Amino acid sequence: MKILHTADWHLGASLNNVKRYHEFSAMLDFLLDLIRKEQIPCVIVAGDIFDVPVPPNRAIELYYRFLTGCAAAGVRDCIIVAGNHDSPSFIEAPKDLLKRLNVHVFGSFNKADPASHLIDLNGEAVVIALPFLHERDVRSSLSGETYNEQRNALQQGTIETYRNLTALAKEKYPGLPLIATGHFWAVEKEGEAEPVGNTHPIPLNEFPPEIGYLALGHIHGGYPVIPTCYYSGSPLPMKFDEAEKEKCVLIVETDDLSKPPEILPLPIFQPMKTLCGNMEEIAQQIAELAKTGNGIWLRVENTGAFQPNLRTDLLDLIKETKLELISCGNREPNPAILRRTVSSERLSELTPETVFKRLLTQQEIPEEEQNDLLDAFHLAEETLRIAEREEKAE
Repeated sequence: MKILHTADWHLGASLNNVKRYHEFSAMLDFLLDLIRKEQIPCVIVAGDIFDVPVPPNRAIELYYRFLTGCAAAGVRDCIIVAGNHDSPSFIEAPKDLLKRLNVHVFGSFNKADPASHLIDLNGEAVVIALPFLHERDVRSSLSGETYNEQRNALQQGTIETYRNLTALAKEKYPGLPLIATGHFWAVEKEGEAEPVGNTHPIPLNEFPPEIGYLALGHIHGGYPVIPTCYYSGSPLPMKFDEAEKEKCVLIVETDDLSKPPEILPLPIFQPMKTLCGNMEEIAQQIAELAKTGNGIWLRVENTGAFQPNLRTDLLDLIKETKLELISCGNREPNPAILRRTVSSERLSELTPETVFKRLLTQQEIPEEEQNDLLDAFHLAEETLRIAEREEKAE
């Protein structure tokens, strides 16, 4: 049988405060058409269905429209597991009702009834349906633990959870192909990557070898971690930096899980483009894009001299075109801000990046070293954002 593996929809997410419901709607309609065309009887959504724990009504409407569409398309089993962006209680609230549509939802790990996470796919395979595992799901915290002890305990607790459920699945469903879901940062072996924020890498070399396919969410790029473990990636670019990367969904055949899944590229539902250069170069790029007649979203970075009225100037350039300016900025800081050293200057008036760039200038850091330090600064900012999102999700 065929299984469609997708994840990281982030329904309700916006881009620089611009709503993206037309993209989400088109993406879900495309998936439903694909399900009907390929006659797919099972769908797995491996977490981060929504972007925030309490999603907007319109995002919820799209979600339920997709689930009822799956039922109408003949999907026998739709398996939904929560990600770190999802609210476990929100995902599980309609659990009993959704069962009538053959939709199985899992917001958190049920330690009292682990067998409830095993889904029998009509005797053709069994799925270990596990959502994002919080620390409380897999271990008990101990006072006085070091950071490394906490990390190792979380890793081992996650691995033991999968081992125990694999043993239970083998006992209850002997001989059936075994598939598992998950929402975490997977690496091939210990030490391959360092933690980012509150996200710890989980080594797969200690996972049960009986798992024939591990359907993962959490990382937005689709790729195999090991031959039996794949990220489907997000079906939409969640930021401009992802816009150039091809998005996909995966189709797994339970008849032979040793074969790699089929990778199905997704169309671009909303064209996005990043433009860089001085104002003359940007004007030329905008003129070329305008000729296409496409409704392209733009992120513009002026690398030339500081332009105090950058947004206004860019809006003038895209007048009477279908181009839409989503974000813009000057790479060079405002000279007036750099010169301002009077006591009335307020930190709240400056961006963190501007303050950091001023510090680099003040410390006379060589220009060739500044780019590396700025990259490290941006990574630190992203790490803080990840940590804040996870705290809100919990």
